[in-house]
Amino acid sequence: MSIKRRLIFALAAILPFLAHADSLNLKNQYPTEYIVKEGDTLWDISSQYLQSPWLWPQLWDANPALDDPHLIYPGDKLQLIFVDGQPRLVRNHMRKRILKVSPTARPELKGSRAIPTIPLKLINSFLSRDYVAADEKLKHAPVILGNNDGNTTFIVGHNIFASSSLKPGQYGIYRRGRIYIDPVTNEKLGNEVEFIGIARVVNTGTETIPAKLSILKSAKEARKGDRLLPMPEQDRLPVYFQPRNFQLASDGVIVAADEKYSVIGKNDVVIINRGWRDSVGAGDVFAVLKRGKTIIRREQDLDFNYDDQVNQYDKLFSDKNELQLPDERIGEMMVFKVYDKVSLALITHSSQVIKLNDKVSNL
Repeated sequence: MSIKRRLIFALAAILPFLAHADSLNLKNQYPTEYIVKEGDTLWDISSQYLQSPWLWPQLWDANPALDDPHLIYPGDKLQLIFVDGQPRLVRNHMRKRILKVSPTARPELKGSRAIPTIPLKLINSFLSRDYVAADEKLKHAPVILGNNDGNTTFIVGHNIFASSSLKPGQYGIYRRGRIYIDPVTNEKLGNEVEFIGIARVVNTGTETIPAKLSILKSAKEARKGDRLLPMPEQDRLPVYFQPRNFQLASDGVIVAADEKYSVIGKNDVVIINRGWRDSVGAGDVFAVLKRGKTIIRREQDLDFNYDDQVNQYDKLFSDKNELQLPDERIGEMMVFKVYDKVSLALITHSSQVIKLNDKVSNL
């Protein structure tokens, strides 16, 4: 597979695959040349050129005669040209590449790491650890009983015992956190689980003898009663996602965000009430909408009021006309981790402060 097609697919991977063609709208000011830098992401590069970054595949000068998908590296030079009046992006190679000399060898890229779709440091902890767990999973999860030293809290180097036998390997230590509730249906969507540390099984135990573990890593002091869950299978960070313009059957909502956020904006992680059961997958891209206000006007009055500023008496017993203002698009997000009833998404763009209960809608 050739170098150029590797780049084509890498850039295309940052964009949803639209079911219809959209016109390309370049930004008023865009670079005619761009040198890929360490720390760049594919998403950021697309935003240098397009008002709608997910339309990048229409901009890139694809050459089907070349193959080898996926990679773009720091030092690569991107140039914007026009072909038959249409903007196209091409790449020149600026970095030194080392070739393997043998009859069956192929060119290999050495040195700099390929740039990721989105900043991995923003989602690292969410990918490599659990963040949401179902009630049933927590109910049957082994818990920390204690140790023979009589400690009430446990840190790296401590041996601990579990409430049941375990399989060999490493387990995450978790603590139950918030309960996620669907604000529309009041359905319980799952439990937040806070990552505490990692422990390795020293003795698997039996039906009558608790398993013994040694704590290898601590983010916080573990306690008696903390849950032990197998480490997620997704323990390697993906550099690339395969975004798609997935169409939700109905709008979702933002149900939670990391508690350290005072406001929600670009590069923050949120939890939405759509998951596997809704056919949502990692890489799906959605719009964030601010809900339109309801305006109320009394028949005998020329005053207009917001619905949430009208008292309950007037709502129940006063004749009124209601006007629903349209929802307003204020951002975009990309899903990167999916559970049964919820998903984690990274805010990739925001024009205003995003809030809990804002709508999650199709692009």
